[in-house]
Amino acid sequence: MTYLKKIIFAAALAVSSQGFSAASNAALITQDIIFDNGFDPVGVIGEITVSVDDTGLGGLQDIFNFVSFSFMGVDVTETFVFEATVDSDDLFAGIEFLLFDVNASGFGYIGVFEASSLAVYNFVDVYTQPGFVFSDTGLISLGTAVVASEVSEPSTLALIALTLVGFGVRRKMK
Repeated sequence: MTYLKKIIFAAALAVSSQGFSAASNAALITQDIIFDNGFDPVGVIGEITVSVDDTGLGGLQDIFNFVSFSFMGVDVTETFVFEATVDSDDLFAGIEFLLFDVNASGFGYIGVFEASSLAVYNFVDVYTQPGFVFSDTGLISLGTAVVASEVSEPSTLALIALTLVGFGVRRKMK
């Protein structure tokens, strides 16, 4: 009977540790949004962070929401369209495709970026009201990707606590 309890305990510990570790299988990619109007370089006008599931699926992943997005010095809160594509086999390549239609500080911003060397439509348009383009003469690019692992500390603490409980139960059984 004791041997059976040990096997059940070991199996439960193995299953629970897999459940806790699966929660941290994500990476955060952060990149600057750079604007160039062709006359005088404006530079960085925003920053975007997306979360990518890196559970080993591989290939291109479409992402339809962001972790954080600042544009023209304002945090974006209202999004009509957002899509980013990332190659999970090469996270350091960063965002390969970005499409957004967002509002910030009373302005609407529509932007498209494609990392392909054939891309000719990397732009941002600024709208002051529906249908009125304030500026459409700029190209956008993305800065170097910064990749960070999304680690869940509460899951790690729960795993350690479960292990300590297991040791206590094991000691009582002896």
